[in-house]
Amino acid sequence: MPPTHDDDDDSLFLGAEETPDADLAHVAPEGPTWTVLVVDDEPSVHQVTGLALRGMRFDGHLVTLLHAHTAGEARDILAERPGCALLLLDVVMETDDAGLTLVDWVRGELRDSSLRIILRTGQPGLAPEESVMERYDIHDYHSKTDVSSRRLRTAVTGGLRAYRDLRTLVLQRQGLEKVIAATGALFAPRNLEHLLGGILEQVAALLVPREHAIFFLARPPLFAAPHGATAPSPVPVVLAGSGRFAAHAGSQLDQVLEGEDYALLEGAARPGGWTFLGNHGLFGFDIGEPSLPALFLEDARSLTAWEQQTIALFCASAAMALRNQRLYVEREDLLTAFQHFVPHAFIALLGKTDLRELAVGDHQVRELSVCFLDVEGFTTRSEQMGPAGVFTLLNRIFGAIGPIAARHGGIIDKYMGDGVMVLFPEGPEHAVEAAVEIQRAVQLLNTAPDLTDDPVVVRSSIEHGSVILGTVGHAGRFDTTVISDVANVAARLQGWCRTLDVNVLVTDRCVGALEGRRAR
Repeated sequence: MPPTHDDDDDSLFLGAEETPDADLAHVAPEGPTWTVLVVDDEPSVHQVTGLALRGMRFDGHLVTLLHAHTAGEARDILAERPGCALLLLDVVMETDDAGLTLVDWVRGELRDSSLRIILRTGQPGLAPEESVMERYDIHDYHSKTDVSSRRLRTAVTGGLRAYRDLRTLVLQRQGLEKVIAATGALFAPRNLEHLLGGILEQVAALLVPREHAIFFLARPPLFAAPHGATAPSPVPVVLAGSGRFAAHAGSQLDQVLEGEDYALLEGAARPGGWTFLGNHGLFGFDIGEPSLPALFLEDARSLTAWEQQTIALFCASAAMALRNQRLYVEREDLLTAFQHFVPHAFIALLGKTDLRELAVGDHQVRELSVCFLDVEGFTTRSEQMGPAGVFTLLNRIFGAIGPIAARHGGIIDKYMGDGVMVLFPEGPEHAVEAAVEIQRAVQLLNTAPDLTDDPVVVRSSIEHGSVILGTVGHAGRFDTTVISDVANVAARLQGWCRTLDVNVLVTDRCVGALEGRRAR
C-alpha cells in the first residue's frame, strides 16, 4: 500500500522497490505550474515521489514533475526546458558522483543560480552531508531512509518558496538595471524599449511563476477598423516582453502570440481596466492619444485583487513614460519643422546653440562664399502656366538643387521667387563644386518629357569675401539675413551670366581665394 501524507514514522523510500505500479498520469494542468525535476536511476523512486506529490499546490499553482534517470538525461531536460524550479537529485547514478557533477554543471555551464537543488541519497557514506553542503551550492540534503511523505512535501514547499523568492529578486534586479540604464537617455526609442522592458520585468517578478507578459501598442478598438475606415487597423507592435516573450520587442503581435490567443484580443482592450480572456488578462491604459498601450499577461485568471492593483500601478508608470516620450517626440518634430524655415546650421554660424537664444540684432562677421542661382526665363514660362504648374515646376527645380547644395556644405539662406541664395561657409571650392553638380542635375531634369522642348536653364554666380550674418526685424517678428557687398556682387553677376551666356560665373576674388587655398 503506497504511503500516505501522514506516514511520518516510516521512510518514504524504504522498500520502494516493492511499491506496486500505479497510474500516475495527470490531467494536463491549466495555467502556470511549478516544475520539479526528479533525477534518480531507480524507477520506484520516481513512482513513489509521484504518489507523494500528487495534487500538491504551492501559492495556488500545481506542482508538476519531470523525470530523468541519469545525470546526462537531466542535463538535456534542463538545457531544453528553462524555468525548472526544483531538482530532486540522486547522488549515485551512472557514476558515484553523477549527481554532484550535475550540480556543478547547473551552477557553472548552465549558469542557473535560481534553481533549487535537494540531494537525496541512499548511500550517505559516499557523500557526507556536512562536506557536501559546504562544497556544493545546494538547498538541502536528505538521506532516503529518513524521508517520509510529509517531510518530502515540506522539503518541496521550502525549495519552491526559496526558488520563488530568488527568482523574484533576480527579475527585480534585472528590471531595475534596465530602468536605471534607460533613464540616462530616456526618450530615445531604444531606451524607451529598455525602460518598458524593465517595468515589465518588475511586474513579472511579482507574479512568479507567471512571468510571460507583453506590452504592445494598438489603436482602439483593437484590430477593428476605426469608424468610417475601409481597412483594418495595423497589427499591433510589441514594445517589450518578459519571460518567453523577452526577445520579441519590435515584432508584430500576430507573429508572437498563437492564433487562438491572438484572436481572443480582437476588440477586447479597454483603456483603464482589466479584461480577462480565457486564462489570460489584458490591461489597457490611456495615454491621452488614439493609440492604446496594453499589457497582455498569460495565465492571469488567478490574479488576486492586490496583484491586479499593483500591476495597474506599474502600468501607470509605463503610461507616463510613453506619454512623456510622445511629448518629447512632438517637441523634436516641431524643432525639425522650424528648421525648415531657419536652418540649424545658420544659427550655428551666429554662434548660437539654441534657437531660443536668438534675439533681434544678433550678428557675426564671417568670411564665406555666396552663390546666387536663378532660373532663366521663368517669368515668361510662368505666364503660360497656371499657379499650380508654376509651384510644381519650381519645387521640382529646387528639389534637385537643395540636396546638392547641402551635400557640399551649403546653407540656403532664402528663396526669392525663381532664385535661391546659398551660403558656403567652408569656402569657394565647395560653392563651385556644388554649382557644377547642379548643372548636371538640371540636364537630367530636362530629360523629362514635359521639359525636352522647353528645357530649364539655371545660372549660378559666386562671390567670396567677408559678410555680416545676423537677425533683423522686431521682437514680434524677425528673420535671418546676410548684409555685405559680397551678396550684392553675387546677385549682380546674374546679369553677366546671361550676357556672356555661361551657366557658372565666379569673380576674380573667388578665383584668388581658390588659388590661395590650393597654395596652402
